Amino acid sequence: MDPPELRLAAPPAPRARGPRVAVAGSILALAAVATLLGADAARRPLEPREIGEDTLRRALVSGTSDPEVRERLVELRTILGRRPLDSLTRAVYASLLLSMSRDADELATALFHARRAVQLAPVTLPVVRIGVLALAHTGQVREAAALVRGAFAYDAPAAASLLSRIEPLLLETPIDEALPAEPGAWLAWAIQLDLAGRHAEALERLEEGVRRWPDDLPLLDRLALRLAQRGDWQALAALLSPERVLPDERRAAGLWIQRALFRARAGDVDGAAADAERALGLDPRNALIRIRAAEAFLVAGHPDRARHEWTAALFDLGAAETATRGHVLERLARLEDEHGSPAAALRAWRALAELDPAHPEARRRIDDLDGFHRGR
Repeated sequence: MDPPELRLAAPPAPRARGPRVAVAGSILALAAVATLLGADAARRPLEPREIGEDTLRRALVSGTSDPEVRERLVELRTILGRRPLDSLTRAVYASLLLSMSRDADELATALFHARRAVQLAPVTLPVVRIGVLALAHTGQVREAAALVRGAFAYDAPAAASLLSRIEPLLLETPIDEALPAEPGAWLAWAIQLDLAGRHAEALERLEEGVRRWPDDLPLLDRLALRLAQRGDWQALAALLSPERVLPDERRAAGLWIQRALFRARAGDVDGAAADAERALGLDPRNALIRIRAAEAFLVAGHPDRARHEWTAALFDLGAAETATRGHVLERLARLEDEHGSPAAALRAWRALAELDPAHPEARRRIDDLDGFHRGR
């Protein structure tokens, strides 16, 4: 299920780059400037932002040796001279300078400004992002990893995304130098791995995390969810056995639901119903908890209660949550087909067809049920 492992060659050391920075590094540095400017435009004075954007456009079209590009770089440096503590302008300048460096001295200057920007704003993510990318793509991998590691303390999801961008450059540097031994950091990294399609690695990270921090609720909840999604009920039963005392708090509602689902599939209908009830009691307004509770009630042989929870969930879901609404309407319509009346089933299928006119099962069942009524 995972894509083939991608291996990248190590970037050349700064001394081996010759008269110009490698093209790939230049493109990344320019793209980083675009990211930086876009992420922080609302807080920037217009002049440096406009100069940076114009320089970026010209560099991408005409190349980094274009005279006007160089002129803009000088102009940005002048602004920086008037605002020496402006970390964002300094980061933009460092990135552009890095992309245009032609020798070791210019490269060193770019790195100096990137490092200085991070020193001035050590917890400002757009600035740190530029510093990390600049360092990583010029061979300063351990320093870049240390910055990423620190970023997990104030924005774990963003730090995980940044780690994914420099991971191919870590090479012989252990990933633990960029990933702190904290449950929140491991959870963020596991989610990032899932987003990248690296599901087996994500699951391994979650399992190891739960072994290290067995009482961390977010890690437990994510692992239980992933096991349920995989249909690995045996592993889920081992993780959330009926003998395990689950926390009696709102954050644990998802764990109660996951246990209800595997207990229902194991034939423990009373235990499943009790766990589903407890989850609903802990987080009664959570539509997703209601949806999963309905699934547990249905498997446990309580279709009326499943109907009630799915109907209630439809009222709790926002109008924009069309995919989830469609899922609930589909389950509700099938429930009415099996346990309700033809009239109730027809209403549910029509509601689904109104939401998704191209839904093939809804169109077919509406035709069938309409024919049934006409035949009467």
